[in-house]
Amino acid sequence: MIDWFVLLTPLLMLGVLALVRFVGCNQIFGLDETVAIVDPPTHVIPKAGDQRVDLTWEYAKNADRFEIWFHADTPDHFALFANSNIAVTTNMGTQYGSASMSNLTNGTQYFFTVRAYIKDSFGETDPVGVAPGITSFVTTIISLGVDRSSLNGRCGMAVRMTVDTKATQLGRMMSGNAQAHELSIVDASQPTVVLGTVSWTPDPDPLKEGMFLYYPLLQPVLLQALHTYYILSHEQSGEHFHDINGMMVSTSAVGMVTSGVSEDNDLMVPLTTYGTANQLYGPVDFRY
Repeated sequence: MIDWFVLLTPLLMLGVLALVRFVGCNQIFGLDETVAIVDPPTHVIPKAGDQRVDLTWEYAKNADRFEIWFHADTPDHFALFANSNIAVTTNMGTQYGSASMSNLTNGTQYFFTVRAYIKDSFGETDPVGVAPGITSFVTTIISLGVDRSSLNGRCGMAVRMTVDTKATQLGRMMSGNAQAHELSIVDASQPTVVLGTVSWTPDPDPLKEGMFLYYPLLQPVLLQALHTYYILSHEQSGEHFHDINGMMVSTSAVGMVTSGVSEDNDLMVPLTTYGTANQLYGPVDFRY
């Protein structure tokens, strides 16, 4: 004969398991295990500077603290960035954080994650990559060429490098443009191979007319010494670009502008160089 309590054992075990699942092992057995799930911060925005990167983010809950973790070159083996100067403000229940990481190497790709801690648990953002470096290659625009609106293709400048350099941003001058443009870097010896691109969107601020507007490359592009590269903007009919009879100056030691470069009719005509040193279409620029 089987005792009644033996028959009830499976039902009692189900009750214990349900209690553990609902309350948690740390409550049943007195453990310090933390089972809270913490959401990661959102809207993480990196901004590159000279040997520095600034981050901003938002957090909809009340985190106890934030940490910045980083790694150079590849998004792996992250370490705590100890001196990141984190500042947090709160508005309408949302925390707004910022951090500044300095003493970085210009032209090196860094990956950052932001951790939000509640007690001993944290939520972590996906890595964001950015390369510091804000030295502009073009120093001065002496004169702009004739304002044109008939080109439908890429144009810009040919740059001959003297030392290995990592381009971190591409830029185009604000000159009455209303459309987005694709800016790109190609090797002059392989003009169909695009090494890096950015999507350039004009700034509506009229006070920025005549100024360069830059956007970061997803990854730095290595420009090798003794090689020629084309820095290009894809122009569209009806937009404002400037013909080759303008002049610019670059005092950079990393290379020189050898000519302007242009194509027409949506890549049907190959890229062709025009003009002489320090002449360019656009104008366009890059930072390193």
